Amino acid sequence: MAGAVQARVAVVAVSGGACAGKPTWETATGLLRRHLQRRFGAAVTVEYVELFSPRSLEMPDILQGIGDESLRLPVVLVNGEVLTSGTKLNEGLIACRVAQLLQVAS
Repeated sequence: MAGAVQARVAVVAVSGGACAGKPTWETATGLLRRHLQRRFGAAVTVEYVELFSPRSLEMPDILQGIGDESLRLPVVLVNGEVLTSGTKLNEGLIACRVAQLLQVAS
């Protein structure tokens, strides 16, 4: 099954405008995507999900967690499970989880 996606990373956040040259969460997600795809190829997808977009509405548990403050933005999910919440994007941690998933799948 060549090219099958086995790990899906989603970053749920509010993009907003860039402040004083700092990248937005959407930009940071793009960098994360490039780095993970360079390392794992087509086995991983990375998507940016804007809070309250139609795509985020498909994640009611995440929206509820944000609403009841048990989750904080940005929320990083790997294969639908929350990996981090309320922290910077930790590429090393995310890559480690993806590698674990891909090793189990092979």
